[in-house]
Amino acid sequence: MSTNARRHSHVRKSAGWVFGAKFTLISLMGIAGFSVILCGQGGPPAAAPQGLTPATSSSANVGSIQGTVVSAETNEPLAGAHVEARLSRYGSRRRATAAEALTDSQGRFELSGLPPDLYIVSAALDGFVTWEYGQHARFDMGVPLKLSAGQRISDISIQLHRSAAITGHVYDENGKPFAGVEVAALQPSYTSGRLQLEASLVFRAGSPTRVNPPAETNELGEFRISDLLPGQYFVWAKYAPNERIGKAMFDPAHPGRLKNPLPPRGYPETRKNPGPGKVYLETFYPGVHHGASASPIVLREGEEFSSADFKLQSVQTVTVKGQIISFGCGEPPWEVPGPRIALWPSDPDAHSFSTSAIMTPEGAFEIKGVVPGAYSLSISNLAFGKKCQGRMALQVGEAGLEGVALTMAPPFEINGKLFIEGHADGDFSRVIIALSVRDRGVKLFNNAHATPGPDGSFQLENVAEGQYDIGALRLPKNYFIKSARLAGVDVLATGITVDSDHPPGRLEIVVSPQAASVEGVISENHRPLAGATVALVPESLQGGDRELVALRLFKSAFTDASGHFNLQGIEPGDYRVFAWDSIPANAYKSPEFLQQYANSSTRVHVTEGSHSSLQLNAIPTS
Repeated sequence: MSTNARRHSHVRKSAGWVFGAKFTLISLMGIAGFSVILCGQGGPPAAAPQGLTPATSSSANVGSIQGTVVSAETNEPLAGAHVEARLSRYGSRRRATAAEALTDSQGRFELSGLPPDLYIVSAALDGFVTWEYGQHARFDMGVPLKLSAGQRISDISIQLHRSAAITGHVYDENGKPFAGVEVAALQPSYTSGRLQLEASLVFRAGSPTRVNPPAETNELGEFRISDLLPGQYFVWAKYAPNERIGKAMFDPAHPGRLKNPLPPRGYPETRKNPGPGKVYLETFYPGVHHGASASPIVLREGEEFSSADFKLQSVQTVTVKGQIISFGCGEPPWEVPGPRIALWPSDPDAHSFSTSAIMTPEGAFEIKGVVPGAYSLSISNLAFGKKCQGRMALQVGEAGLEGVALTMAPPFEINGKLFIEGHADGDFSRVIIALSVRDRGVKLFNNAHATPGPDGSFQLENVAEGQYDIGALRLPKNYFIKSARLAGVDVLATGITVDSDHPPGRLEIVVSPQAASVEGVISENHRPLAGATVALVPESLQGGDRELVALRLFKSAFTDASGHFNLQGIEPGDYRVFAWDSIPANAYKSPEFLQQYANSSTRVHVTEGSHSSLQLNAIPTS
């Protein structure tokens, strides 16, 4: 049975995880859209389906959910599909099954004996991709159904897509079959408005990922990735014998893995050595090392693409050596673990990076296995209760680098106070004042944030040099940041610069309860559309620099079972409202993505305390 990853579930960079790379694409050639139809409530009950397992409840006010499972391709009913209702209040991985059933010959099912609650309804069938009611894309969640006491929800429809697959071969640079290579079918995602391919293949067991379950090449170099939806994919391969997903991470019976998996990589019979100091580069089909040059594979319903063949090339790695220079951040000898050093690619389209720094107690460091290219070298150290940081650009050539002087200095502190305009209405005890890096490409070990005290005062500690936007998280839903002044200068729109030439002054933030709101209903084919993505985008993003638009200005929501959405906490200004049947997570923050839909958006001007109501048609993306 297929499993579904969940919405907004990115693999995080943390200790104990091994990471691949992110690759920026120039363009997005297509995104498959999938529809799930709510046909209404009421009507005659369906005939009893097969294999019904009702939930047990001592209450007489139990309800039921009835509907059909059909083919997304032909709209024909699907018999024998396994349908279950799970309690929505638990996490995506912890939902308890409340009732389950098999569809009858007409594709009908009934889930009965359900106490009042919120339920996620899903359907699974061999040869099809598991789907949830209200789900529009592979990594979306379904729309919860609210069941009242004694209520009967009728005629919901879940459409299942036939599973597609990609098969092929991986060879080494000499054209010989390459065993033990991890191969994945990647789909585009967005981070801070940039289109990327997520290639982080090693993660904790049970953690969600935006990467379809990978396959591993066998002794003939063959791989097969199945259980794929129609849509666009980029095939990515990586050989790293010391990095292992392992059969404990994925069930060997999962359709995304071979029936007879090889022994763990690192065993002599599967390990391949490219030569002293060499590594195999991560590679995209048809044999390129940058995502921008990769060729997409577009799959139709139930299609198998069987010629994804390519070679892996090895490259000579080099070493970067240097010395830590500390200004008030502790002195050698440093005890383990000591300062943390990381090497990041400057080019978001780069193919590799290394973080394996070896450091002596005297502060000399060495980073081995570095692929030549442009990098940003960062350091962080906790000294005297402060997180010292430093960052520098490096151009690593074929001979490597020696004598690098990596400087770290104490961080800055920003003292401030949060003021509430008018009478405080809501819970401010959980509000967080946060600085977000304006240059989305800069990697920092932490972003400064603080919770104001009862009198509104706060202190942002460990602020590294850089440019930042100001945000306030967990504000009551009707509040917005009305003003922000640093040392008496308005910085709400411009952001703040922190460095030795711009020492920060006092930051005063005023929040107002007069935030605007925009609500409405999204329809498709004259019917309310559940699970649609609605986004409010600042007008200034159109044709502008994404780095100059604060992330706090973007708002998004998913429509409920009635197609309704409600966007709150909006700052006064000019915006565009978009509504899609399905898009990749955070794609609405990308100017390039929005450009193709500019004529399908609705302009809206909001003022303090204004409320707008819209009736919109969903933008099809399939």
